[in-house]
Amino acid sequence: MDIAPFVIVLHVGCVLWMVSGIVGRGVSFSLAGKAKEVVSACAHLKNGDVFEKMVVLASPAVLITGFAAAAMRHYKTFGFLQGAQTNWLLSGTLVYVILVPLIPLFLVPRRKRREAAAEDAMKKGTITPELRAVLDDPAIRRFRVFEMVLIAIVVTMMVAKPF
Repeated sequence: MDIAPFVIVLHVGCVLWMVSGIVGRGVSFSLAGKAKEVVSACAHLKNGDVFEKMVVLASPAVLITGFAAAAMRHYKTFGFLQGAQTNWLLSGTLVYVILVPLIPLFLVPRRKRREAAAEDAMKKGTITPELRAVLDDPAIRRFRVFEMVLIAIVVTMMVAKPF
């Protein structure tokens, strides 16, 4: 029995789970930024954290199931490095893993600041300047757009297999 189709469906499911988490997180954090009261802002941030966990769990699953599906289809994951004529899988993988080092270097420190600012704001009962600053962080907004563009590029490569 060929299980490759099931692994591919599992892979697509993981991608959908991850993208759902990315979109849900973005909506939650956007709503937190628009909130006028601290309780509402922090509730949206907590919702965003649930979606963030979806992304954290799905991201490695996407990579693992993708490699498994490629192996079952006898694709050469590393393209020209393995003598393949096509490099869409290698390119897509490289684009995907660009985000990996940015998580501990960029996102984790900002998440810690956001959590501390939210906790302090809840204690004070108001949206503090520190919380407002992390909610309005333009670097995070740019990163999230960058993340979505990269994911769209990878999905396009995996579906279209352009080269």
